Amino acid sequence: MCSRSYGNSPPEGLGVYIHIPFCVRKCPYCGFASVATENIPERAYTEALLKELSMLVEEESLHKSVVDTIYLGGGTPSLLGPSSVETIIDGVLNSLPAPATPEVSMEVNPGTVDKERLSGFRQAGINRIVIGMQSLSQEGLKTLGRIHTPEDSLEAFRNAIEAGFTNIGVDLIYAIPGQTLKGWLEELSKVIELRPHHISLYELTMEDGTPFERLHLSGSLVMPDEQTIVRMYLEGTGLLKECGYIHYEISSFAIDGYQCRHNTRYWLSEDYVGLGVGAHSWLKERRSRWQNTEDLHQYMDALATGRPPVTTKRELSRMEALTERLLMGMRLTEGVDMGKIEEEFETNLRGLPQWGYLIDEGLLEERDDTVRFTERGILLSNEILALLMRS
Repeated sequence: MCSRSYGNSPPEGLGVYIHIPFCVRKCPYCGFASVATENIPERAYTEALLKELSMLVEEESLHKSVVDTIYLGGGTPSLLGPSSVETIIDGVLNSLPAPATPEVSMEVNPGTVDKERLSGFRQAGINRIVIGMQSLSQEGLKTLGRIHTPEDSLEAFRNAIEAGFTNIGVDLIYAIPGQTLKGWLEELSKVIELRPHHISLYELTMEDGTPFERLHLSGSLVMPDEQTIVRMYLEGTGLLKECGYIHYEISSFAIDGYQCRHNTRYWLSEDYVGLGVGAHSWLKERRSRWQNTEDLHQYMDALATGRPPVTTKRELSRMEALTERLLMGMRLTEGVDMGKIEEEFETNLRGLPQWGYLIDEGLLEERDDTVRFTERGILLSNEILALLMRS
C-alpha cells in the first residue's frame, strides 16, 4: 500500500496508536513503557484495549472521527498472535468509520517472527510492517541487549516480502558504543541493498532511568565522540539521498510515496488517540492532551472496574500548543507554514530579534511563508527551538 506525504496539508481524520508493552527482555537503552514477561496476558490485554477504545469513543464523542491510520507499537507487538492483532484491528474499524485503505502499521522484532507469523499478521489486516533491525552488527546488537542476530533481521525482511508485504520499513540505531563511522556506513549500505520502502535512523540517547544512563554517568559506557556522531548522521543522510530516498523528517527517509502517514500526524500535531499502557492522546481543536498510566497492573485494574486508565489530562494553553506545533512541525524537512501558524495563534514569531539572527546565521531558511531548518540547523534543532520559545 502506498502512503503519500501530506506535508502542510495533513491527512484528515484520526490516528489510533496501540501500545503493546510486552517484551522478551527489556533493552537497557529503552525508556518506553514496557515489561519483560514470559506470561503475556494476551487475551485480557486485548479485551482491555477494546474496552478503553469504547470508553474513549463515548467520553470524547469520537463517533464520527474517521480512522486514517492505526499503529501498533511497543514493546514488542509481534509477541501477540495474529488472531489477537486481528481482533484489535477489527475492534477499531468496527468502532469508528474508516476509509477503504487505512494505513495499518506494526512494529516487529526480528527475533520473534517467521514467515508463517508474518503471513498471519498480513491476513489480520497489517499492511505496513516495521522491522526493528537496529543494527546489522552482532557486536552492536549485543551492546544494545537485543535478542536477535543480523541473520534474523535479514531473514525477517525476506519473509516479510514472501508474506506479501509491499510496504516495509526498517529501524536503525547509530552512535552505539564501540561503533565506528566506517562500520555504521557499512551497516547502512547493507540495509539500503535490501531496498526497504522506509528507513528510520535514530541516534542512541541516554533515556532517564535506564541502565544505559546509569552506565554512561558512571563512565562505564563510552559513546562515540560528538564529531563522529555528527558525521554518522550527515554521511548516512547523504548516502540515503544518493540512493533515492527522500529525507522528509529529521530521522525518516522513504522511497517516494511511502512516507509514514501515521507519524506525519504527530509532526503536524493532528488528532490521535493512544490505547494501552503509557499511551498518549491529543485532540487539536480542544488542545486536549492526556496520558495513560505506565503501570500494567494499574491499567488492567482501572479498565476492569470501568475507570479510564488516565493519569494526567489537561488542556494546553495557547503558547504551550504553539510550542508543541513548532517542536514537532519543524522536524519535517519541508518545514512549516509559518503564516498559518502565526494566524492561528495570533502571534508574530518572525518579528522576534532571534528570528533574524537565525536566518543570518544560516540555521533557518524562509521561502514565502514556509520556514525550515537548513542542514546545519537540523544539527542544532533543539537549541534553536529553545531559543525561539524563550520569548
